[in-house]
Amino acid sequence: MTIDKIRNQRQVRREQLQQQYEAAVTLAILWAGSAYIGAHLLAASWR
Repeated sequence: MTIDKIRNQRQVRREQLQQQYEAAVTLAILWAGSAYIGAHLLAASWR
């Protein structure tokens, strides 16, 4: 294998990890937001 191929593979792997990380963060933010809204709706309905 040439050095270029190894470098390309590392770059691709890094980009995949970056995408997975961004997706995880996005899901966490959405989940937290929906939980927050749900808690507020629940609190409002209890009054």
